[in-house]
Amino acid sequence: MLAYSTVSQMGVVATVIGGALVQGDAGAAAIAAFYAANHILLKGALFLAVGIAAASAPGAVMPVLGLAGLLGLSLAGLPFTGGALAKLAIKGPMGEGAAGFLLALSAAGTTVLMAKFVLLLRDSAKGRAAFPLPSQRLMAPWIVLSVLALALPFTLYPLVTGERIASAFALVNVEKTAVPVLLGLALAFALHQRGPALPEVPAGDVLVLAERLGPLLARGLAGIGRLDDVLRRWGVAGALLAGLVIALVSALAIAVRSAP
Repeated sequence: MLAYSTVSQMGVVATVIGGALVQGDAGAAAIAAFYAANHILLKGALFLAVGIAAASAPGAVMPVLGLAGLLGLSLAGLPFTGGALAKLAIKGPMGEGAAGFLLALSAAGTTVLMAKFVLLLRDSAKGRAAFPLPSQRLMAPWIVLSVLALALPFTLYPLVTGERIASAFALVNVEKTAVPVLLGLALAFALHQRGPALPEVPAGDVLVLAERLGPLLARGLAGIGRLDDVLRRWGVAGALLAGLVIALVSALAIAVRSAP
């Protein structure tokens, strides 16, 4: 779950860089790096939370769930967190159009995913004996990384964007980051209330879906194979090559004539 969401966030980073190239924004590379660093730190702390929760007794796991929930909400962009600063930083290169809407939709989806993650953490501690929390040697690295993940964006944001923290938490920005998170929490609650009524994808997720599409994929691959057989014929290949040469020469001639 955590790993797959990271893959989707790399798409956000690529979008930021692409938007910066279109706008000619030289500083967007630093913003993309800031967003990626925030994501990496938060995800690292969330990964460690899995082991901490699994080693905790049901009665002692609540502090772990609380910190993990805060990390997850920061990842989604909860106002007044480092994750919200990261979301605000990339709004410049992405703009307020379709890309901005998709970014808000992504934040809502991340909120739903993190809510499910916390529930899974809680379930991982069920049925265990009443042991205390894990030893300090296990807890200390997780707490240090969690604090770093939550606090470091407040130091980096002014350096990367040139804006003050106070302006980032103006009312208009708080509303922009709060709405997707609230929608995600509402959706997560509704889905949790439905419980087993929702279909569950077993382990292997993507492979399970691919198996259902097996016959269609097989026909598609067979069609590609037949097309390849046709294209490999000398007559067809020669005709296509001649057509490409003519097209390239024509394009070059048009470019030369239109040049000043």
